[in-house]
Amino acid sequence: MKTCPTTRRVKRSFDVDLLTSVLARLEHDLLVDDPGHGVVTFGVVESDAEGVTLATRQLDVPDPVEAIVGFTAPPEWSAFGLVTRGRSRSLVDAGPRPRVDPDVAPSPVRLAVVAARSGQVLSGLRTGDGPFSVHTEWGEPLGRIPDACRRVLGLATPSPDAPVEVFFALLWVDHVLAAALRRPGELTWPEAAGLHFGAGLVAELVPAGHADLETMAPDDILALGHTLARDQVSWGFIRRQAARQPVPTDLFHPEAATWMDDGMFSREMLGSFPAVPTMLESLAQVAVPEVVTSVERTLDDWQLR
Repeated sequence: MKTCPTTRRVKRSFDVDLLTSVLARLEHDLLVDDPGHGVVTFGVVESDAEGVTLATRQLDVPDPVEAIVGFTAPPEWSAFGLVTRGRSRSLVDAGPRPRVDPDVAPSPVRLAVVAARSGQVLSGLRTGDGPFSVHTEWGEPLGRIPDACRRVLGLATPSPDAPVEVFFALLWVDHVLAAALRRPGELTWPEAAGLHFGAGLVAELVPAGHADLETMAPDDILALGHTLARDQVSWGFIRRQAARQPVPTDLFHPEAATWMDDGMFSREMLGSFPAVPTMLESLAQVAVPEVVTSVERTLDDWQLR
């Protein structure tokens, strides 16, 4: 990772629209200095009647969030933000989870986000060759970058916007796909159903005599396991367990889980999975039809497809 720490002075007094002016001025300066820059982070170091002093750093990284996860701003910084380029994708608002519209090509954008210790967060956007605009009327900025800027300052992020059972459902589909890839055409529906995290919780009920796991239908195991996972596990529990892992895994990074709060952690976890249609397309290539249709039916029952 290449870094170029610098400081610069923004000639603007510290008033209520400071965040807007800092975003606009810095984004403009960076556009003029280096139209193709990747990621530039900045901290508001100090302010006085003469203006605002920023500490800036250019990062040569593909993912701005990954680059700043774990960083804590010095206590004297009153705000933290970043400017980055990216691509805007149109979403299809179909079902409970909007997805990317595959028929619309992405467009280049430049995004700027800043969070203040007061809790205020603003974002601005430049689309193509258009002007840079900060839209305060959009409400509280949401997403990975606003989450990360908040956590750099030790601020809380918005609460999880998806229930924990969605995570277990996506993890289940991922596990089913992995198992089918290892044994193309051989994975059975009972085996696939048993890969859900909730199936283990169901098994714990067997000694108490509430159910006979040997005679339960796979669909019943999934339905009960889905309910138990929802009722007995929280996002906070998962994050704390991830933070206690002795070493990073493909799914969890202990230090990142410790640095995040429950809201950011939930969004990072859900965003780490491919889109459901993509996973189902891959599953159809390696699993028997019964498994594919049963997985699809289950996701429909859970309103996740």
